[in-house]
Amino acid sequence: MQMSHKLLSALFVLVALCWTGVSYANIEAYDNAVEDVRGYLAGMNPELARASLKEALRHATDRYQKTEIARLDECINLIEDYLSAMSNFCANNTLDEIKLSDTEFVKIVEMKKDHVTVRSQGVNKTYQINQMSPKFVRILVGKSYNANKDNQAVFGAFEAFHPKGDRALARRLWTASSLDRRMLEELDVPRVPPIIQRGPDKRLSVPTDEEVEKGMEFVNQKFAKFIDNADTPQLKIKLSTQLIQMASKNKSLTPGQKMACFKLAEKQVKDLIQISPRYDVMEQKEKVFKTRTFRQRYELVSAANADPSDPDACRDIAAAAGKLLFECGETNRFDEAKKIIPLAKTAAQVSGNSKLFKYADQAEKYLEAQEKKHAAQE
Repeated sequence: MQMSHKLLSALFVLVALCWTGVSYANIEAYDNAVEDVRGYLAGMNPELARASLKEALRHATDRYQKTEIARLDECINLIEDYLSAMSNFCANNTLDEIKLSDTEFVKIVEMKKDHVTVRSQGVNKTYQINQMSPKFVRILVGKSYNANKDNQAVFGAFEAFHPKGDRALARRLWTASSLDRRMLEELDVPRVPPIIQRGPDKRLSVPTDEEVEKGMEFVNQKFAKFIDNADTPQLKIKLSTQLIQMASKNKSLTPGQKMACFKLAEKQVKDLIQISPRYDVMEQKEKVFKTRTFRQRYELVSAANADPSDPDACRDIAAAAGKLLFECGETNRFDEAKKIIPLAKTAAQVSGNSKLFKYADQAEKYLEAQEKKHAAQE
């Protein structure tokens, strides 16, 4: 059986952690930084992406991470080239109108190196170069999109990172370009919502390993009786829930103690058949600390197997998949959601619980509505 690229990468990080003594906080900091890089690239902001990449490099310790950084560095270069190419294209443009279809045309009012203004249905609309949708760019650029290998690499990057981009098209463009084939690995990473302007993050910073170790002493002592008695899946899940609630609601705990609660909660449920308890630990940890767990939760759900002979397991899968679907809809992760919908509906149907099936169905409809809403805004 072949392991997926993302599973292998996770194993590489785990091996590095075991053999080099890399701190838990260091791994968290690296993951957060690369997530920011992709978020800024999705927002077409290569300058801030490069600053986050420097932060990621500061925390990189193993070969996989440094390979990923090199790949992202090339992606930043490509997005910079895309913005430069579009700026030059618009500054030297001689078109008077754009053909949207056989019967529909849009009049060009003004095209400058930093913006485009068009008139449609009697209304002028101005788009900044870094805010134009893929649909508009494809029409505007036309045949130049695929004119040469340089264009294929540049516009492929635009399609790869833009939240409304076509990743299948990005793969075709990059494959035809002169880019190293290892760049295609970037297209297998789940999309990240664009970061346009980040507000203040009021969550706690990830504590150091030393702080967590001290916190673990406190948590182990406080929950010693419960830990000793947690010898069934039900009791392990109950203990995990108690630990999550304590970390989330008890304001008197230090960050190290809160993180220790999450680590102990995760330890209790990591070997269980149910995936929802693990999902809940990661989700709540992200609400308390400045960390991101979407990729781990997505991997957890997408790897689940909705076995028709196990309705209880399917009920558990449906619950986690339904939550993930709504999050995908709220953050424009449409590609990832489309892969989860069949699993969510199958698991809910097998479980025999009509409420859970309705929940998954509502998630699908919500997702479709969100996608139509964003398409209408193009």
